Amino acid sequence: MQSAFMQLIQPTLRIGLLNDIAIAPIVYPNVTEASFEAYAYRLFKRDKGYPPGYGNSSIGFGIYAQDPRTKKYYHDTTGKTNFSTYDILIPNFECSTCLEMFNLHSDLSRAVALDYLIESFALGYRNYSAVTGFTTINTSPNETTASVMFFPIAPSQNLTLLVGFIKVSQSWREVLAKSMPVGVKGVDIVVSDSHSEISFTAHGDTSVLFTGIGNLHDSQYKSFARTFPTFYNPGYGDYSISFYPNRSFFPANTNVLPIVACIGVIIFLLLIEILFGAYGHYLERQLQ
Repeated sequence: MQSAFMQLIQPTLRIGLLNDIAIAPIVYPNVTEASFEAYAYRLFKRDKGYPPGYGNSSIGFGIYAQDPRTKKYYHDTTGKTNFSTYDILIPNFECSTCLEMFNLHSDLSRAVALDYLIESFALGYRNYSAVTGFTTINTSPNETTASVMFFPIAPSQNLTLLVGFIKVSQSWREVLAKSMPVGVKGVDIVVSDSHSEISFTAHGDTSVLFTGIGNLHDSQYKSFARTFPTFYNPGYGDYSISFYPNRSFFPANTNVLPIVACIGVIIFLLLIEILFGAYGHYLERQLQ
């Protein structure tokens, strides 16, 4: 049995090739933090659609964050960071595959995108969205490189009140694997968020392998690049995807035949030039 939220988002996850969709409310320290945690605890315990232990972490039940120095989790009740002016908590509340109750605003990349939406919403831009830089999905061990998009939530009775966000996680490897045509192989793919790059290689069996961080395409085919913009990242700039052929993209003999043909043409032209030169020299001697 699944929760009503999980049943609602399953078709969207499949169609959109998404890893996760989550609701993340804005919780204010010392105002709504304790009451929200109590409500979430009752909901997850009472509703049979949530698996046992949903919302629990190594700290027990509650909103938590990770210390950037020690990497240890702690119960986050203040929302304070050294990179944002907003002392707020934005936990994963309901989601398909996420770290439940983790404070998204405690992570730098996510906080940049969330702060951008908060400020845009305050200026009246209520239909904006924001995307993080490259991040990791801890619940997807086979592929951790992803991007996270946020969309603002406002109640229908008061569209000027920002109450939370919808979070969408997208694994680049899975998206590229599902979108590559069958039979295409020997293609290096580089995704950039204008701050860093990640590389993949497409194989003919529709699989796409993550090859590493950085622009790792075969440099001898740089001139063949085809680059396309995707979406805007408020923290860094425009995302883009570049495609490059590599050695296995071409048939095995394509690296030899063009060279042989080129040399043949050059030799042929040289022979013609020598022939005409000799003929010209012969005519000059005849005229003398």
